Amino acid sequence: MQSLIPFAPSVTGCHNGHNEGRLRASNPADDVVRQFLFLVALLSASLLWAEPGLDELRAEADSGAASAQFDLGRKLAAGEGVSKDLTEAAKWFHRAAEHGNASAQYYLGVGYAAGKGVPKDPREAAKWFGEAAKQGNATAQYRLGVMYLTGDGIQNDPMEAVKWLRCSAEQGIASAQFLLGVAYADGRGEAKNPAQAISYFRKAAESGHLRAQYFLGMMYATGQGAPKDSMEALRWFREAADQGDAEAQLNLATMCATGNGVTNDPAEAAKWYGRAAKQGNAPAQFFAGVAYATGERGLTDEIQTLAWMSLLYVVGSSCWFRFKNKGEKTRKPIP
Repeated sequence: MQSLIPFAPSVTGCHNGHNEGRLRASNPADDVVRQFLFLVALLSASLLWAEPGLDELRAEADSGAASAQFDLGRKLAAGEGVSKDLTEAAKWFHRAAEHGNASAQYYLGVGYAAGKGVPKDPREAAKWFGEAAKQGNATAQYRLGVMYLTGDGIQNDPMEAVKWLRCSAEQGIASAQFLLGVAYADGRGEAKNPAQAISYFRKAAESGHLRAQYFLGMMYATGQGAPKDSMEALRWFREAADQGDAEAQLNLATMCATGNGVTNDPAEAAKWYGRAAKQGNAPAQFFAGVAYATGERGLTDEIQTLAWMSLLYVVGSSCWFRFKNKGEKTRKPIP
């Protein structure tokens, strides 16, 4: 059977009777190495072709190209291929922002808001978020909306806040959708509209926004904006509880304990009371104590301690002792 291994002429220079005119097989391992080196060379060439070097990028930025100025600022801010330098990054972001680059305007706003690379200045942050927001930058629209809500660096204006939050929400920013839902639920900057609140809470909740999931659960649990629906409330409380929201864990535990929207399950209730209690939720600590006292023993020692301390507090001063002077017990009412 003919070999498929490629042959190459002998380079040994031997001309004895056995080797004269014969071809010698190349080493398969050498072939693999050559192929690997060839692929590395191709990859290196493609990377060099795809992305200009830092010197080339700096030269382009110096020539006034806004996109290059932004890219250079981003690399300096992240320490990508160069030493991290937030001050130098802010300088290039500022140049690109002055040339109208929306991404640079947003990054410059972030710098002024956090005091990174530039002195902290909420007014300047609001200015640059505003410039980027006008060009349609969704995250800048969200940040500007929040600043109008809080009055940080700009005059408080709920109506202007709602305007920018809506722009951001329509581009799919979950945090903006959540805050817009809050605005409709509370009637801040927009007429109170629970049905609209539910709509925006749902959009954010479906994107995984934890607080939106909790708020949506509350809307269904209380019948605001939609008929009461225990199953929907349970669904969204569970989503938020699974992400670690203590209030959602408390509500989920209560529903399990009372059989509201779910089969009564004391063990499941105790589990969720315990998780919320561990996060410092006082009502959960109390109910975890109740669960433990009534026989639900699947709680950790730490949770049991929190639970019993909460119960002692509720029972009153007759059960509360303070230690003084090397272990002397003094009965004292709870302040």
